[in-house]
Amino acid sequence: MCALIILYSAVLTSLCTGSLPPMVITTPILSGPVCLYGADHQKTLITREIKTMLTSYQSWQTVVNLDMTNESHICPNPWISVTSPHRLCTAPTGCHSVYFTPSTPTTFYSHVLGRVRGYGQNSVDGFYRYADPSSMNNIDRSYLDGVSITHGFPRKHIWSLAAGHDITIGRLHCDCDFTINTTQFPLVPPPPFVGDSYYCDRAYNGFLWDGLDCVTDCCTFHSPPWFNVTLPYLTTDSIEVRICTDEAESNEKIYIQQLEILIK
Repeated sequence: MCALIILYSAVLTSLCTGSLPPMVITTPILSGPVCLYGADHQKTLITREIKTMLTSYQSWQTVVNLDMTNESHICPNPWISVTSPHRLCTAPTGCHSVYFTPSTPTTFYSHVLGRVRGYGQNSVDGFYRYADPSSMNNIDRSYLDGVSITHGFPRKHIWSLAAGHDITIGRLHCDCDFTINTTQFPLVPPPPFVGDSYYCDRAYNGFLWDGLDCVTDCCTFHSPPWFNVTLPYLTTDSIEVRICTDEAESNEKIYIQQLEILIK
């Protein structure tokens, strides 16, 4: 029987090519199509996360699947819809939450799977806090420029997606960006409650956290775009997603284009 090679939709355009046309399908868990090639095809890219998802998709429950490239999707309140620089969701300065509840509110889960494709504009500062240094280690405040994913009260951290600067000011960069001279420009790590459960991508008016067009070591840190978290307990909490910044909107802005979270 012919083995199959699976290609995720984020690389569909660039990699789904060859002398034989791929068979394109959709799955209940992936928001876009995947390509299936015969084993004799030269394109053999596959990721552990996708293989795991496809073999166990029946046990996952979608909590949110927001895709602003689809004109039928709208930003949930209090996020704001914009059409420039792209069709995106954003929020004012500070942290602005949306809560996503499983379709069956009594569902217990301990695994969270997800991805966020964002967009960063102007002087985003990663985990460095210019306007409010006291928020750097406070999960309830804007501890990052980016997206915070938590659950429960008090908040418990699931995943953070930070946006770092792309100019040579080290403290504004991602701490996984070892292309920077860290002696001259010390990097600011994430707060202790984040640990290593985060992505950090640098962008100046560009897309974030999708694993594409990356030029730093952060591209291989946890292999974006999918994060997969196992909680050390069961919970029925809603998933809280916050868009966070700490400076004026004219100086920095974070947007979300795609947001997909599943639980089991």
